[in-house]
Amino acid sequence: GIGYRGAHGIESTEQHYIPFEWVRAKNVVKQVKPTIGSHVFLDKEMLLKLNPDIIFIDSGGLLLVAEDYYRRPEYYRTLKAFSEKRVYTLLPFNWYATNIGTALADAYAIGKVLYPQRFKDIDPEKKADEIYTFLVGRPVYGQMKREYQAIGSPPVFTLAEH
Repeated sequence: GIGYRGAHGIESTEQHYIPFEWVRAKNVVKQVKPTIGSHVFLDKEMLLKLNPDIIFIDSGGLLLVAEDYYRRPEYYRTLKAFSEKRVYTLLPFNWYATNIGTALADAYAIGKVLYPQRFKDIDPEKKADEIYTFLVGRPVYGQMKREYQAIGSPPVFTLAEH
């Protein structure tokens, strides 16, 4: 659900997703031919074939993913990350331009999920406010959390069982 000139659903992603690069996360779409630059618009069959263990959803496209999830719950249940409840939200940092502070905050949240031992002393919410305070002069994570949801948390729509 990574934004690219607007909000997109689960099919929108990046081969060179900078928060993944920073924490050295495996990105399964690196093997897929990009659509525009390093941006990839997957079809649903390709996502099933890749079947990632963990999925991070950019909150900018979270509503679109939630709508699709409710329309096609059987599809999402076949994805390993959804069936094993390993789906997490990130703050949107890429729309028409990149917000580097938010990308950095997302990297900490990703690190906390993927490498809990290495990031055991990191609270992604506090780290986000440290970053925002440094860059914009005040903590704004609370506003972001209200607008989207907690960084690194499961999407609300996946918490209810159907």
